[in-house]
Amino acid sequence: MKPRAWHFTQDDERKLTEVRGVIAYLASKYHLTLPDLLTTLGQKDYLLPVGVFTAELSVLETAAKYLKEHYQLNYHTIGELLGRDERNIWHTCRLAQKKHPAALEAGESAYFIPVSIFADRRYSALESLARFMRDTLGLTYAEIAELLKRDQRTIWTVYKRSMTKDGQK
Repeated sequence: MKPRAWHFTQDDERKLTEVRGVIAYLASKYHLTLPDLLTTLGQKDYLLPVGVFTAELSVLETAAKYLKEHYQLNYHTIGELLGRDERNIWHTCRLAQKKHPAALEAGESAYFIPVSIFADRRYSALESLARFMRDTLGLTYAEIAELLKRDQRTIWTVYKRSMTKDGQK
């Protein structure tokens, strides 16, 4: 099938140039690919700054606590976003609050994680995060481990485990 030819006016071309600039800016600032940006435009996806992850909280606890504190979402909505039951999210938030009573602060984060990556229940939250950071952001195991405050060997293990679930080696 032949691609459709587009004929834009000079004003349209100027607007397209501005849009391209905005897309390039967002892609660079948040390390997002064009499909990520289009997904974000098409539906509201919440973003987690990588700087919120701590050694004392699990990835799921961090995600649930951050969504509750910073977006003021209810447990049902958080459960839908994370692909978990709302009762599980309530329990996870309570545990996270006990472990880390202070509000999660991101500071300056170089990377942002779309919450939608956690919805696939085939993978644990850490597996989903490691896959996203490795495959989409192109980070090394050492870089991921440093950002998530985990051991590099743990990141390697969960990434390889997630690949095995896909039938890859």
